Amino acid sequence: MSEHHHAPNPPPDITALRLQMLAGGYFPVPVLRHDTAKASAGKRPTLMGWEKVCASADAAEIQRWTTDHQQRECTNTGVLCGEIVGLDLDVLDPDLAIQVQALADAMLPHTPLVRIGLAPKSLRAFRAELDFPHFRLSESLSIAPRRCPHAQ
Repeated sequence: MSEHHHAPNPPPDITALRLQMLAGGYFPVPVLRHDTAKASAGKRPTLMGWEKVCASADAAEIQRWTTDHQQRECTNTGVLCGEIVGLDLDVLDPDLAIQVQALADAMLPHTPLVRIGLAPKSLRAFRAELDFPHFRLSESLSIAPRRCPHAQ
């Protein structure tokens, strides 16, 4: 049997979530599910030319992702960067993470868009008006605003 026969059915609400994101001004990106044995599982899109496809995707395109056999394993959803900037707080030490999170809270506006993967690390998403570069404070403390160059 070929690999695509083993792909799970996408969650029934994944298309609705992606359409809701689009309606809210975000550009959803289909991302490879986390539990597949492929490189960067859970982290990367597999759609060819995804930067351009996702930046111009309409409802019909987004609905197609759920039924396209090459995209069926993409049951995670990312957000195309551009106006959206991610602030990674990649701090594993719990005490230091609390301090860094408090600093981010004091310096930045509130955002309900917070993702926690491997706690206490987190990612906060913001809308940005200006482009600014990625920066790293140290090897152990990475604060990385991200702006994807292909989303413009």
